[in-house]
Amino acid sequence: MNKCVERLYNGLIKENPTFVLTLGMCPTLAVTTSAINGIGMGLSSTVVLVMSNLMISLLRKIIPDGVRMPAFIVIVASFVTMVQFLMQGYLPSLYDSLGIYIPLIVVNCIILGRAEAYASKNPVLPSAFDGLGMGLGFTCAITILGAVRELIGAGTILSTGSSALVTIPESVYTPASIFILAPGAFFVLAMCIAIMNKIKAKHGMEPAQVPDYCSKDGSCDSCANIMCGGKAFAEEKKQRTDQLLYTSPIRSGSIVFGKYLNCGQTCVAPDYVYCHSEIKDEFLKQLRKQIRKQFGKAPLDNKNYGKIINQKHFDRIQRLIDSSKVICGGNIRPKTLQIEPTVMDKVTFEDAIMQEEIFGPVLPVLTFTSIDEVIHKVNSLAHPLALYIFAQDKAIINKVTSECGFGGGCINDVVIHLATSELPFGGFGESGMGSYHGKKGFETFSHYKSIVDKKTWMDLPIRYQPYGRISQKLLHLFLK
Repeated sequence: MNKCVERLYNGLIKENPTFVLTLGMCPTLAVTTSAINGIGMGLSSTVVLVMSNLMISLLRKIIPDGVRMPAFIVIVASFVTMVQFLMQGYLPSLYDSLGIYIPLIVVNCIILGRAEAYASKNPVLPSAFDGLGMGLGFTCAITILGAVRELIGAGTILSTGSSALVTIPESVYTPASIFILAPGAFFVLAMCIAIMNKIKAKHGMEPAQVPDYCSKDGSCDSCANIMCGGKAFAEEKKQRTDQLLYTSPIRSGSIVFGKYLNCGQTCVAPDYVYCHSEIKDEFLKQLRKQIRKQFGKAPLDNKNYGKIINQKHFDRIQRLIDSSKVICGGNIRPKTLQIEPTVMDKVTFEDAIMQEEIFGPVLPVLTFTSIDEVIHKVNSLAHPLALYIFAQDKAIINKVTSECGFGGGCINDVVIHLATSELPFGGFGESGMGSYHGKKGFETFSHYKSIVDKKTWMDLPIRYQPYGRISQKLLHLFLK
């Protein structure tokens, strides 16, 4: 049940759809004029999330990949229709209050997003709990929004017409009606997100920060980490880059190339290797062999071997090296700001080298025995910009790529995805937002204008006032 509890926690706190992922903003902003509306919309969405996730997970191996999105929409729409009829029959006042937003649950990005990202790739029970966690997280969030807006804007909480759970007398408080209007939703949402971020920071749950050696204006001494283009931007935040090594064959040549390219000063260089305990000794042997082959017996004398960008970075990387755990390299040349290709063994996540992005020619090696252990650990950290998987077992590869969050990466190679112009490049979660390269880059830095070009030969006078009996019936027919 640990997996199920983790999915609940993920939806409620870690990836709360409203306060963290900022998804489903249309119903969030539109229906939270009262706490009752928030509860109604949230629980309705929760029921649809749980049932659709459960059904999609059951059918995940049957639904053809080419029609999966239409199939998901049909499944979601079926459950939305059931919820709509039940609410219309048993909670008519709430149904009328929520209006068009009940059928619009069909296209709620939270529901379709969980279907695509999780339910279609995972077993039934975790998928159901994923829907439950996301649904309850959404419910709690919009209920809080509704309660705050209602309290400040109307002086009540959980008002049901003639009665309310809490009522502030008008002699004590004059309601600020703007909070139950459209701008109030933005004010309260911003306040709640700020409080959420403060709580996460206080309890050590905040996303990893951009290192202090990166300037605040988005430029860096050693790399450019933000691309700006007019009204749109793609941001690539400097975060740890994970690498997984699971089974033979050991392609140490590509790992050495990717890690020590530009002395490790690239945003997609592997920060560390997570190696299976059964092959670690052989891996380390091959790693040392490849370093010698590519850089020679004395890398610091190799004219093609680079240096650290400046003194500040040189000193920082030097401080991260634990000489007692160095098994290869470790020599430095302060005069030329050079550090040998270095490998550290028996490293743990408590070591200094694992507390920040290395961005230098030092490769820590950690060991594992279970792939589930690795997935859990990777997902507990900030989402990496890149993740590299070395394995032959397709089940292992599919498990890691589907369950781990990361920007991009390679299977049985490193860094070359960056040079593949057809592939979009960008981060995920804490490691960035937006993508570029090829067509995706053009789309990221383009603004799409939504325009309705209406023909003049026909107009519908029934949409204009005054509304007679016939007009009302026709409008009701169209809007139903």
